[in-house]
Amino acid sequence: MRISEVRKASPDEWDAAAAASPHATFFHTRQWSEVWERYEPDRWTPAAVTATFSDGRSAVLPLTEGRARLGRTTTVSSPAGTYGGWIAKEPLEEIHAQSMVEMMLSRFRNLDWRLNPFDPTLSGLDLSGAEPDFTQVLDLTTGIDALFRTWSKGCRSSTRKALEAGIEFRMATTERDWRNYFEAYTESLERWGDKASSRYEWSLFSALRQLESPSIRLWVAEVDGSLAAGALCFYTSRHIVYWHGAATPAFTHLSPTNGLLYTVIRDGSDRGYGVFDFNPSGGHEGVVAFKKSFRPTRLSCDVVRRRSVISRAVAVSHQIQQSLRPGR
Repeated sequence: MRISEVRKASPDEWDAAAAASPHATFFHTRQWSEVWERYEPDRWTPAAVTATFSDGRSAVLPLTEGRARLGRTTTVSSPAGTYGGWIAKEPLEEIHAQSMVEMMLSRFRNLDWRLNPFDPTLSGLDLSGAEPDFTQVLDLTTGIDALFRTWSKGCRSSTRKALEAGIEFRMATTERDWRNYFEAYTESLERWGDKASSRYEWSLFSALRQLESPSIRLWVAEVDGSLAAGALCFYTSRHIVYWHGAATPAFTHLSPTNGLLYTVIRDGSDRGYGVFDFNPSGGHEGVVAFKKSFRPTRLSCDVVRRRSVISRAVAVSHQIQQSLRPGR
């Protein structure tokens, strides 16, 4: 199987593939790429391509180009280290996947690609140079009652405490809700310090809110009108992913995050979604342990990073400059 043509994907092609593919997540959508363009317009540009195979089938490869130091360009399969890879309106086989991998590795000199844990065509491919990582997921088709019975004793106890504490669990509806959530997040950043995996400005959350998309839902837990916890989740036809969360220390004793996640999971199960995805944990063992208390299944989502010789040299030079800064 060979790829006969690679060209820029039209917005309609991208949208149609994301809507039809049973393995697509929100991170594969045009919306996700364009949010980052709005957030950092001088850095990110949507750049999806369509690959046509010799058997007439085709696939869209969501891509976002990022500009970095000295004009170097890095292509990310999905921004912020999220799931990437191809999506298609019609079923693809492992032989198509192998052709896509070869094309990606030959065409893009600087590439970041987190493998999609829900794409079965990846299972037989040799990507031995990828950095190992994983996500944790729940099968929502079993129903909330069956899921709850499998959770750890501590998780069940904390969830019951939250549900009986008079906390209000709901979806955010106003800009004030989103700003309250962002304030809780910035307070969390101050507590985490250098241990934080990422740092986002208000403008990113504002861009997400302004889309007014049913695929983007901020859930909040409130105590007497004050935000106790929040969970920013993204939705596709069968997949819910818990991308971002924050909590207020003053209400930790009430376990609001447990109650909030129970509410999101129950809502997703009731609405017919298939998977609740806790998302990778950035190497934070405490976060992994918390998610593990929900008894999820662990799925691999390794990361492929490809760098040109020039890019590696620039990176080394930058590290040396940083190490020579005063105070280090």
